[in-house]
Amino acid sequence: AFAVYMNDPENILDYYEKSFFKENTDKIREMRFLNRDSKFSVVMMINLDIPNQKPLTVFSIQASIKKLDVWVDLETFCSSAMFTIIRILTINKLESITSRVLTCILSIPIRTLENFSLFHRYVDSLVIPIDKEIEKINGTRNILFTGHSLGGGLAKYMGLKYHKENVAVSGPGITPLEYKFTKDKNYYKYYKSNLIDIVPDNDIVPRVETSGGVRYRVLCEKNFFDCHQIDRILCQIGATCRREDLSGDLCMGIFGKKK
Repeated sequence: AFAVYMNDPENILDYYEKSFFKENTDKIREMRFLNRDSKFSVVMMINLDIPNQKPLTVFSIQASIKKLDVWVDLETFCSSAMFTIIRILTINKLESITSRVLTCILSIPIRTLENFSLFHRYVDSLVIPIDKEIEKINGTRNILFTGHSLGGGLAKYMGLKYHKENVAVSGPGITPLEYKFTKDKNYYKYYKSNLIDIVPDNDIVPRVETSGGVRYRVLCEKNFFDCHQIDRILCQIGATCRREDLSGDLCMGIFGKKK
């Protein structure tokens, strides 16, 4: 999720070698941008060869670093918030029949205005390059989508589109776009379980809506802006991964310092 922020793959490897994840650097076989010049979403493909497991291809989707992305973030965020409020007021469970009907009705304006939605333009900019790579892979590798912030929301969308697992780091909900997938009878039963949300404390973006997948809490005792930053999130995850003996906001003292 962080790799797509960097322009040079050498910088990415340098980052990994100095991070909590340095033991996995030797598993990376290829890193390349698929649509670097796109004025909308940018995606990087990373191939990892993991011992005793099926090879893995990760599609990392760029998050909000452009002025245009602010509107897309707002567009997605407000739509998700609307669905959340309606569900609270009607006291409906996320997967209830009533909730599904409400989602269908409330998404009519979004479906009608689909061609004018920036989010869908972002999605369209991803589909062509990803389609080509998935066709080449042809089932020989596992596939995972990931991204941070808006990139996390896009990763959820692409994961549902291709029925693949995805990890969204501080990503918004995508309930307003569910109508794209609900015609598949397995959507609610299987595909939504592929959604994995990384949810830092004090970060409102991934909390505005409850997804149907797995949610992992990341401890953060700072403000929203600090807790939403992906390098700080990765610091906390790396510090506590497989370390049950550690507790507390371990990155509060070292985050932001030059190494």
